[in-house]
Amino acid sequence: MVNEEYKGIFLSEAKEHIDILNKDLVIMEKNPKDTATINEIFRSFHTLKGNSATMGYENFSKIAHKLEDLLDWVRNDKLKINNDI
Repeated sequence: MVNEEYKGIFLSEAKEHIDILNKDLVIMEKNPKDTATINEIFRSFHTLKGNSATMGYENFSKIAHKLEDLLDWVRNDKLKINNDI
C-alpha cells in the first residue's frame, strides 16, 4: 500500500505538472515549432512517468511514457505537430 504522505506529495507534484502541461499545450497549439515549450512539455511527461512508476501507478506511467515518446519524436523532427496528435 502506498504511504499516504507520499501519495499526497505525488498528487501535489502531478497537479503542478498538469497545470504546466495545460499552459504549454495551448502555447504549442499556437506555435508548434516552439522548441522551448516542446522541451518543457517533454520534461513534465518525463517527470510524471518516473513519479507514477515509483508510486506503482503503472497505467499512468505507461501513458506518460507514450506521450514522452511522442514528444521525443517531435523534438527529433520525426513527427510534426498537427491537430490529429
